Amino acid sequence: MKKHKHSKSAAYKEVPAIDKPTPNDVIKKIENGESLENINLDGYNFSYTDMTGAILKGANLSNTCFIDTLLMGAVLAKTKLCNADLQGATLTNADLSYADLDGADLRQAWLVGANLTGVDLTNAVIDGTRIREIDLEGVKYSRKQIDGFRFVKK
Repeated sequence: MKKHKHSKSAAYKEVPAIDKPTPNDVIKKIENGESLENINLDGYNFSYTDMTGAILKGANLSNTCFIDTLLMGAVLAKTKLCNADLQGATLTNADLSYADLDGADLRQAWLVGANLTGVDLTNAVIDGTRIREIDLEGVKYSRKQIDGFRFVKK
């Protein structure tokens, strides 16, 4: 049997680009309990939605809008949230460990019981951020920023 040689100029079948999911597609996947680890959602708008229990570990969520979004119990460890808008978001028991929050806006957000291990908040906007049951040891923030936190009593 004769072997065929492949020429360098042979045409390869192009693989179609994967369409970016719509915000509704993402919400449906979260509702179905699907893990969306390492997904690129840069620039999406999820404002006023319920993303409770979302598994977005390692995702790129930079420039994404989460205004008044429910992210209770969400896994956001090692995510990139640079310049993300989390104003008024509820992050109760969310895992934000080692997340990149450079330039993130957390004004009026609820961080109750959230895991902030290894987080650097020095360039985040935290005015009025409500926190409770959080260990701030190891979390980087400036002295000036501590005035921005609103410590909420039980």
